[in-house]
Amino acid sequence: MLVLMGWMLLIIGLIAAIATNGTVSAYWANSISTVLNPAEAGSIHLDRLAIITGVKPWLGALRFAGMSLVFTAITLSLTVVIRTLQGQEMALRNFIQARTS
Repeated sequence: MLVLMGWMLLIIGLIAAIATNGTVSAYWANSISTVLNPAEAGSIHLDRLAIITGVKPWLGALRFAGMSLVFTAITLSLTVVIRTLQGQEMALRNFIQARTS
């Protein structure tokens, strides 16, 4: 369940990154020294920059949360496997001890 939640967060982040890809490429297609630096208030370039700086922290947080859920699920799965094998080992030892005595 945790793996699915992690993948869901990662896919939501991917969709958001793809949705803002047009804005990012349109912003960086302009020259920094001649177009972006002298941009005046209310220009489309500053609007694009506001969208980019607003989305960027959320994308990082979604990636971090998604990967942490995936790694947590992997850790829990491996813990369950280890505990199961330990239980089977104890059952096998008890069986062997009962058969030999």
